[in-house]
Amino acid sequence: MPSLKDLAKECGVSVATVSKALNDQPDISPATRERVRAAAHRMGYLPNAAARSLKTNRTYNLGVLFVDERQSGLTHEYFSAVLDSFKVEAEKHEIGRASCRERV
Repeated sequence: MPSLKDLAKECGVSVATVSKALNDQPDISPATRERVRAAAHRMGYLPNAAARSLKTNRTYNLGVLFVDERQSGLTHEYFSAVLDSFKVEAEKHEIGRASCRERV
């Protein structure tokens, strides 16, 4: 997986410029921003979630606690639909999610 450093080398700019271009900072020209974004897309660049959470102090994770007293599991029609809609919306907004199933 390519890094910011790889993108910077490909585009002939600094790592800071690549970071600013990918984060829509106003001090980067539209032409440079597009060049960096095109290279990122072409090279298959994806942000490192761990690095981003360390830098921003946010994880962008969503947790859902589901108490299942009837032990119907995720097969229950209503709760299955609700949890699936959470998943779809989280993916739209690039929010990470983790699932675990355990009896309490």
